[in-house]
Amino acid sequence: MKKSLLSLVLAGMFTFGCGASSSSLVSAKLVPKEVQEKETSKTEDRKENEIESGIENEMDEEKREQRFFKKVQEGLKNQKDYLENSLVVLKEIMLIQENELGISYQNMGVRLEVCPSDVPEEWLALYFPQRNTICLQTKFMKVVSSEFEKKEQLSGEKLETLIKSPSQAKNAFQQFVVTLSHELGHLYADQRSEQLGKGDWVDFSPYQHFIGSWLTLEEFYGLSKYQDRLFARKVLTEYQETHQVEITQVMLLNMVSEGIGEYFGSLGYAPNMLTDHYFPNKVQEILPEDEAVLWRYPLGYHLVKPLIDTFGIKGIDYIITHLPKSTGNLSQDAVQYRKQAMEELENE
Repeated sequence: MKKSLLSLVLAGMFTFGCGASSSSLVSAKLVPKEVQEKETSKTEDRKENEIESGIENEMDEEKREQRFFKKVQEGLKNQKDYLENSLVVLKEIMLIQENELGISYQNMGVRLEVCPSDVPEEWLALYFPQRNTICLQTKFMKVVSSEFEKKEQLSGEKLETLIKSPSQAKNAFQQFVVTLSHELGHLYADQRSEQLGKGDWVDFSPYQHFIGSWLTLEEFYGLSKYQDRLFARKVLTEYQETHQVEITQVMLLNMVSEGIGEYFGSLGYAPNMLTDHYFPNKVQEILPEDEAVLWRYPLGYHLVKPLIDTFGIKGIDYIITHLPKSTGNLSQDAVQYRKQAMEELENE
């Protein structure tokens, strides 16, 4: 059967696309070869652009990788320089402490490293007794580099002045020097303990369960709000009352440890502004635990300073080999410990 003119027209429309205008139909019919060449040219251009774009992306990616690795290498070099410079300062401080305190670092080792990410930033440095290693936060990196470029504050005499200065308005480099001096106190006490056959110092391992539970409840209390805070405080208080002796023991060990660190940090020149009245009687008087800075450092210094001032290295050895014992009353335990230590050292 022959097709009508209408059907032929409709067939032609659907062949080139429904809804196309008459001009586009004519154009398509008139120069199909030219259209094909144009389309081919466009396709080739598109492929070339895609290839060029791909090459550019690869180059950009390569440049990003190069910049990344360059930064990593620069960072590693900066850290390496930082630790090497810090070691120079550390060795100077060790000589100063040997002369001032009558101690010896002979046969004692030390490694420096940048603190791992799990060490809180507010901890400027940390001593690891198991590895004889001091880690330093990178916050001091720029100031240490700057001081080494100036080479004005690196003499033993100037370092000693920085350590002995009682000024509370410490600049960043002085804070760095005092921090290193403090950590050397931990290093010396730990390795001196090993020399005396007592192992790592201080050993908190027997109290890890109590410390962990206590800190968890402290954190619960610190994060709680409104009526939950009352409940958290009640739970924390009950736990502290139940484990008063164990927690007090941990606090006493912290005090003698940080007390030695503070003494080394200032060579004993920092003023002792406290009296025995400042010792808390019960753990509940220190709430929350993050207020420990108010007792662990200044009260630790107050506790051990008379022993080291009077007996020097003998006083340090006594503290290392005779740890305080807890009865649950922190104030009485601390005062009794110092009194007994003074009597025993005087009678030697």
